[in-house]
Amino acid sequence: MGGLFGGLIGPGRLDLALDPDTLAAAGTALGCGAIRFLAPDECPVSLVSAALAHLAAESARQCGICVAGTGSLRDAVGALTNGTADSGLLTRLQRWSTSLPGRGACGLLGAAAGTAGSLLRAFPDLVRAHLDAPCPGCAAPADAGRLTVPVPNVARRTVPRPRSVSSSR
Repeated sequence: MGGLFGGLIGPGRLDLALDPDTLAAAGTALGCGAIRFLAPDECPVSLVSAALAHLAAESARQCGICVAGTGSLRDAVGALTNGTADSGLLTRLQRWSTSLPGRGACGLLGAAAGTAGSLLRAFPDLVRAHLDAPCPGCAAPADAGRLTVPVPNVARRTVPRPRSVSSSR
């Protein structure tokens, strides 16, 4: 709902009016105006995993909390999709989804945390089921229409200091 910043709403909320106050009360927003419906065979956990990977890759890497936060969210939901999540993962995701919004210099971290939180709110049973057994929807091949974005390799190089210009007057 509303692009990556609006998060997910569950199937029981399809009757929401496209009104800012109504959507805000439901924990979402129209954002950029994009609305995407999931196909019956699409797994919301896999969709959020791809979205968080995209957001983590889009970080400008200028804000430590954003780099760490988006990476942690990406890795946590990624563990749900590949069946390697531990028992404390849901507690961490819940904590991050409520404590990280507003802590970054821009809205990217808030979008990532909000998207993860919306998954927990809209599909709690499905998320818990991912702790118990692998999901066929998440195990689909990566080229099955998923949004995949490689995380760029950021080269660390020294930036020369500007030389001071001395006046000869």
